[in-house]
Amino acid sequence: MKLFFLIPLLSLLSGNAFLSHAKPAQRLQRVDSTSTTRHRNGADPVKESNRPRYRTQGYRIQVFTGGNDRAAKRAAQEMKTKIQSHFPELSVYIHFQSPRWVCRVGDFLSREEAQHYVKLIRKKRLSPEAAIVKSPILRAY
Repeated sequence: MKLFFLIPLLSLLSGNAFLSHAKPAQRLQRVDSTSTTRHRNGADPVKESNRPRYRTQGYRIQVFTGGNDRAAKRAAQEMKTKIQSHFPELSVYIHFQSPRWVCRVGDFLSREEAQHYVKLIRKKRLSPEAAIVKSPILRAY
């Protein structure tokens, strides 16, 4: 009777032991943003997505803030395509930060670099509410 309880327990332990001996590269959490971003310098998305990225503190430009309905989500997606058509070198992110949809642009380490793009966005009249916000950003190793 005790043997029936030990067999499932041993199989669980052996499975966990196998996972703990995995290579470190397999256990790293990689951020894959190919579905929501456009890659810098027109790089090939397949090559770019294979590069590991890490999170650090930086700046992004917030170009759209809407409500929590479908129309706001659609407007955020339209803003994304508009920004991508004018600035293909910048990454564009759409997030739902309760209670609103937000569209942010770029991964800037310095506020000055972000300020340069804010001036360009306002000059092209893409977004009147373009503002620099402190945000976690993604950087390639």
